[in-house]
Amino acid sequence: MTGLDYTIVVVYLTAIVFVGMMAQKRASAGIDSYFLGNRGLPWWALGASGMASNLDVAGTMVNTAWVFALGAAGLFLEIRGGATLIMAFLMIFMGKWNRRSQVMTMAEWMRFRFGKGREGDLARLISAISTIVITIAMITYMAIGSGKFISTFLGFPDLGTVKDFVEQTERVELQDSWAGLESMYLNLDEDIRASRADIPEIGAVKRIWEDTDQAFTQMMQDPASIQTLKDFNDVLNRMENGLTSLSRAAEDTEQAAELVPRIQAAFELTKSIRLDFSGMTDYRILLKAETLAAMVMIFLAMIYTVASGLYGVVWTDVFQGLIIFFTVMFVCMTALFKFGLPEVFNISIPMRDGTFQIFQMSKSAWTHPLPPWNLGFPEGSLYSVYNLFGIAILFYLVKVTFEGAGGATGYMIQRYFAARSDREAGLLSLFWTFLLSFRWPFITAIAIMGISYGTSQGVISDPERVLPVVVNELIPVGIKGLLVAGLMAAAMSTFDSTVNAGAAYWVKDIYQAYINPKASDRALMLHSRWASIVIVILGLLFSLTISNINEIWGWITMSIGAGLIVPSLVRWYWWRMNGYGFAVGTAVGMTAAIVQRLIFPHVPEYVSFSFASGLSFLGMIIATYATKPTSSNVLLDFYKTTRSFGFWGPVKSKLAKGTLQAIKKENKRDIISIFMAVPWQMVLFLTWMMVIMREWTSVGWLALLLAGLSVGLYFSWFRHLSAEVKVED
Repeated sequence: MTGLDYTIVVVYLTAIVFVGMMAQKRASAGIDSYFLGNRGLPWWALGASGMASNLDVAGTMVNTAWVFALGAAGLFLEIRGGATLIMAFLMIFMGKWNRRSQVMTMAEWMRFRFGKGREGDLARLISAISTIVITIAMITYMAIGSGKFISTFLGFPDLGTVKDFVEQTERVELQDSWAGLESMYLNLDEDIRASRADIPEIGAVKRIWEDTDQAFTQMMQDPASIQTLKDFNDVLNRMENGLTSLSRAAEDTEQAAELVPRIQAAFELTKSIRLDFSGMTDYRILLKAETLAAMVMIFLAMIYTVASGLYGVVWTDVFQGLIIFFTVMFVCMTALFKFGLPEVFNISIPMRDGTFQIFQMSKSAWTHPLPPWNLGFPEGSLYSVYNLFGIAILFYLVKVTFEGAGGATGYMIQRYFAARSDREAGLLSLFWTFLLSFRWPFITAIAIMGISYGTSQGVISDPERVLPVVVNELIPVGIKGLLVAGLMAAAMSTFDSTVNAGAAYWVKDIYQAYINPKASDRALMLHSRWASIVIVILGLLFSLTISNINEIWGWITMSIGAGLIVPSLVRWYWWRMNGYGFAVGTAVGMTAAIVQRLIFPHVPEYVSFSFASGLSFLGMIIATYATKPTSSNVLLDFYKTTRSFGFWGPVKSKLAKGTLQAIKKENKRDIISIFMAVPWQMVLFLTWMMVIMREWTSVGWLALLLAGLSVGLYFSWFRHLSAEVKVED
């Protein structure tokens, strides 16, 4: 990063805080203004805000890693969450159903569905607590991803204390050992290349060696700096892992097999230097650089989030969306016209022991629009849990169907509670999805640039580092600052939306509902701001215990989310389910997710999902049948308002025949439309990816399919957006 790049980032941060603070006066009118913008925000602003909130740095790093490793098939893996297929369900029917409820939070919705008695209160309380837990988990996830990215570019230091550093005599000893390692490595590198053995790991190890040599030089120049001490120790660990990866590859290569003992000797010397270095130094890191970077970014976002609520969130998201869109277009055009894929290239996958393994990939396989049935990763890799890829995709489709048909929570559903009409709920969904589609060509462009960089400079060993490496090495001065600002915008927009929505559950569903029902508007606004601050602090504290982005993302989507999915689904479609069933099912599912994380955290995702959702379903059924049904008057009011399809026989019998026919007609259109909306969204995303990959034949076929699905959706859904069924009392 140059001075120009830093200037661009500072100007952006100043501008975004200014835009957010401009909305403070309008947001301070009351909690309806603070959390829903008085339901007066235009649909295009809500849609643009939703897109900006979905395009987070952590998710983009994970998704880029998958596309880098799998190509187009990476999109199909992210059916689990990153593809945001829940938008198809929100667009067709879930968005308007939620808007019709006219509530502020999903927990408040529980009283609307289950009544204002004990069962409604219990469901509301459990829903609020579970949503706050997920909000904290999401902040943890965002802090890890955004912190890693931002600290890479803005030079945030680790903070701590140094009790003992490398003395002059010790530096002489290290210098001698280092000279021996340098000679050993350089001779080894030369001999491996001379053997003409096909070992792509040698390029990746060379990049690690260059980082190691640079860190050693810096440490020798400044031996009392905690940053240089930590960087040198970290890079020695990377070098050990790199040499282990190289040794494993050489063992499988006839030309280089005889060099394995020398590689292992280099590994042992590297390990010896690391252990000697550890004995010479004594330092304690109190705050990691990525945590500090996340805290600074979150503090800036908190300024306008706490002050201006949803008004500030939406209008800063719109402003940030413009920056994001420009950077996406620049990167996509750069990849499209300046970078291409060779017919055969190498990609890297991480192993469970901290090493990596390089695989050869063909361009035809990487760019194929249909996913393979099997992946064939080695059992020791972190990605081997996805080897039965076809089954995993089918499982994710079932999961996202349950999730989408059950409705969203948090900041996503908040946009629909704030919508002005059914029509605008549909329009904001369509606009949101269209804008979100540009995320995938951006991810594809970064992956292609990462592969191209790896062919000349050595494969990027950690797929999660592809995004920062590409930005750092391949983006020109000035544009780099704008791109970093754009990705910071993505991180901040996701954060501000999540915090604003999560705080609403404390204020509306716990504090006002049960602690202080007569609280003044001033007291509620004060709690809104303090709740935002406390939720953020808890999320940051939990981020100190997690190091891997995919690890926390997988737990959120496949375990903790699974604990909520069954009760959230059934509440819309089955009249017999009551508040007790929802509360017990949710509590059991959330508890199961936490137990799974503590006791067996490394099981495949389908196991964690089945464990949490299965126990949740069992708890829900037992509690539902062990207690009496919800009041018929409450059920009738709910059904007349939302008009959802499903098993509502006893309730439907109380409505006029003409009204039922109109509701049935609307439900039929929605059911037909959802079978087109889900593939329409996937085809839209995949089409843009094929454009960046320059697979023009696939682009043509996908464009035809997209056009056909679009025509079908126009006739079954879009032209009926204003045709809302009226139910007379």
